[in-house]
Amino acid sequence: MGWNVFKSKGKSKAPKRGGGDGGERRATGVATGLPQGVWRVLKAVAFVLAVAAVCWGGKTLFSRYYFSSQDLFTLTDVRRNVEVRTGETVIPDIIYYGLGLKDGMNQFQVPIEQKRLEMMAKSPNIKDMKIVRHLPGKMEITITERTPVARVDSREGGWVVDEEGVPFVRYAGTSHLPLIKGVDMPTQIEVGKCVHGMALAAVRVVNNIRRPKVKLQLLELAAEKDDYLLLTMSDHRQVKFAWDNMTSEKNHSEQKMQSHFDDLERCMDSTVGQICLMWDARVPGRITGMPPGMAW
Repeated sequence: MGWNVFKSKGKSKAPKRGGGDGGERRATGVATGLPQGVWRVLKAVAFVLAVAAVCWGGKTLFSRYYFSSQDLFTLTDVRRNVEVRTGETVIPDIIYYGLGLKDGMNQFQVPIEQKRLEMMAKSPNIKDMKIVRHLPGKMEITITERTPVARVDSREGGWVVDEEGVPFVRYAGTSHLPLIKGVDMPTQIEVGKCVHGMALAAVRVVNNIRRPKVKLQLLELAAEKDDYLLLTMSDHRQVKFAWDNMTSEKNHSEQKMQSHFDDLERCMDSTVGQICLMWDARVPGRITGMPPGMAW
């Protein structure tokens, strides 16, 4: 008995396997938990993935509900429920066909912006197009057409330009417009883009003469020369007309051109100037008229 007591005092119990201290708790020298920063990142990633899943699911349900439904937002009668406001030349049937509108279709199946850009690219006479859905079953389309300000002499015929210099075809109601001659139409015409060079300068002169205060009227503008325009007025007097930077893509000298033209008009309208059939106004501030009988 004494020997057993001696042994228990001289030797301690061996620790349990696994590094424990003999009690109920387990003691190790290795940390088993992740750092707090990593946990935060994982939680943020999980939250983002959950939001993305909800958004994707919502978009899918929305697309099926709105874009695939044959009962909601349908155009039961296109010609009655789609109002088309146009100008002088574009007829509603062209718009219905171009946008692909049909009776009984879901109006959300029409990609509005894509169709709008396609129609404007194919029809340069359309300056702008606005399409508005009025749910559940109506649509409103407003067309802004380009207004011609001058005719362009070409073999094909029918070409006109608007105040921006964009060419398009218009036959009716253009005979009274001034004629721009000497334009190489195959190289000048690009759908939706304005003319350039001397043709653009001619358009600027036409816009200038459309001002209410200008009394002179134009018949023709010849744009064959590289440094001036030959203007033929309604009374058949002719003017060589030019100004600085007249062919620049950006018209920085519009005010100077208008002032130069106003000086020309005053000279031509004077008592002495009324008998001069030919004029040279190629240099601003220096305008000369040639009486009948003098060589051009």
